[in-house]
Amino acid sequence: MQRLVFFICFIFLCGSSSAEVYKWVDENGKLQFSDKAPPEKQAENIEKQLQKINVDEASKTLGSGVVPRADKTADEEILDIKKRQNMEEKIGKKCRKLQEEINSIARGDLVVFFDKDGKEEKVLERDRGKKLEEWKAGYKRSDCEKLYPLG
Repeated sequence: MQRLVFFICFIFLCGSSSAEVYKWVDENGKLQFSDKAPPEKQAENIEKQLQKINVDEASKTLGSGVVPRADKTADEEILDIKKRQNMEEKIGKKCRKLQEEINSIARGDLVVFFDKDGKEEKVLERDRGKKLEEWKAGYKRSDCEKLYPLG
């Protein structure tokens, strides 16, 4: 029971505590602010005017309140460049060759297709577009798309 009474008193005390702000002009003509009114001067309580100041209305519409950074630091840029260079060394040649083959198929050049076993595959002209889409899909699933995006 004591805990309940203590809790209720605590809630009322927290709710009733508010910081008063007073404004007055001192003997030198300067504007002064304080949480206590000076006894010798007439001061204006401006607490109600300040309640609407410094209210963050924007975060209500944001959701999480965390704003993503748009720019990268110099270290992040350097790391990205190194990652790209490593990828270029490992798969760059293969990706460029694959991209050339896709462009060749798209242009309608004479192209020989091979199946999974390495045997020549006959592809009719009417199926060429389907084959091109298969190659593009495979390219996009690979890391090559990160190096050289298809246009």
